[in-house]
Amino acid sequence: PNNYLVRVRSEAGQDRATMTLPTTNEIYTNFINSLTYNLPTNAAQEREFGRLLYDTLIQGTLREAFRAARDSAERNKETLRIKLSINPDIPELVEVAAVPWEFAVNDIRVPLSTEYSFCRFLSRSQPLPKLPVTDSKLKILLTWALPKELATQFPVDVEGEVAAIKLALKPLEDAGKLTIIVEPHLTGRTLQRCIEREKPHVLHFVGHGIFEDGIGSLVLEKKDGSRDNLPVDILVDSLLTGKDSVRLVVLNACLTGTVSLNLLQGIAPALLAANIPAVVAMQSSLNDEAGVVFAEDFYANLADNKPIDLCVSRGRRAIRTGPRTRDWGLATLYMRAPDGILFEGVGDNAAASSQPAPNQPTVKQSEATPSSNANVNWGSGNNFSGGNFAVGNVVGHDLIQNNTSSPQTPTSREQDNTSVSGNLTHLTKMREILTRNLQHLESQESSFGVGLAPLYIMNQLEDTREKLLQLDAQIKQLGG
Repeated sequence: PNNYLVRVRSEAGQDRATMTLPTTNEIYTNFINSLTYNLPTNAAQEREFGRLLYDTLIQGTLREAFRAARDSAERNKETLRIKLSINPDIPELVEVAAVPWEFAVNDIRVPLSTEYSFCRFLSRSQPLPKLPVTDSKLKILLTWALPKELATQFPVDVEGEVAAIKLALKPLEDAGKLTIIVEPHLTGRTLQRCIEREKPHVLHFVGHGIFEDGIGSLVLEKKDGSRDNLPVDILVDSLLTGKDSVRLVVLNACLTGTVSLNLLQGIAPALLAANIPAVVAMQSSLNDEAGVVFAEDFYANLADNKPIDLCVSRGRRAIRTGPRTRDWGLATLYMRAPDGILFEGVGDNAAASSQPAPNQPTVKQSEATPSSNANVNWGSGNNFSGGNFAVGNVVGHDLIQNNTSSPQTPTSREQDNTSVSGNLTHLTKMREILTRNLQHLESQESSFGVGLAPLYIMNQLEDTREKLLQLDAQIKQLGG
């Protein structure tokens, strides 16, 4: 439990180690709880937590590989890229995906996610088209929703934040680099119509996100101003009407970067799996000031057609040096664009967007990694030249080989028994994960007091208990 294989591949060779998630460490659990319940933390707690994450991931001889990649990028005056590539087909990797790695800090307490380009990557077989922006101008759909009941329970100055973001983007709009379309009080039908009619390149949503029954949803409004939860599958369906335009989704809403038992039921990874090249989402609530500061630097770089992971890194740094809240670590970038470039023909790079930038080599593809691993690729600039870093479950290979989703034709009773044994191992491992999740949810429930826990926690508790019953039945059927 909690053990994952860490592999490094670089031009200098390969290495591996075992990573153990520090789920019993008080520094880890206290900080995770503070994010879960939106409790305050101080700078010392953030540094301790960040250093713990760094030592967990980049350890022993693997640290030498990281330093070599970093030094190589510095010599070539390039930006190091760190990519955590997670295989959504392996349920056990949800535990890795749920860790807020963006808070990791290096030896001198500088965050990896602000010093370097830092993103999460899902490998998919469907290729990404490179769509030109014919008018050389980004079109941003800036929209928000705050149902009446939430405005009372969880007051947020959404309109003020939208106005501040518009003000921050006005210099770019005046310079002809982008067009802003504002759509207040977003409903599900309005979203679909806006995508079809306006064909925006960027969807920026301000509001709330939730988890119900293990599925992520955006909280939109109905015509009467009441609440309407839009599940991620309906959200994906709406955005597919603009599949020839939407290249980036920015969700300034809590829990939109959260994952549950099924990675693709989380909003950000599900959108990425639906072939949206990049999604910026939040792991917790982002305060108004931080959201504005992030947007200002983020869009200033995006309008110049900088790599999307570099844009997010600059936005995180702006929060850290401005409002100086822990919100700098909450923005999570899921990215599928191999070089981080989302648009052709935009900003200062419009004339040469299809050509390599000066002093940057052509893209060097990293060595393919087995599907049973999650990878962290270290590269430079828009290219991968520093090697790659893989994090995968130790038992992942066995699970893939014996996965029941792959038809098997046993040629003997021995092979059949092996298959049953493999399935039993897989189900038992899943039960361990579900049991830990149930214990965590029960702890959350008890912290609120009897009958006072939020509805989303109660729903997750019910869903987890039901899944455990189903797993127990399957395990019993296999003789476990």
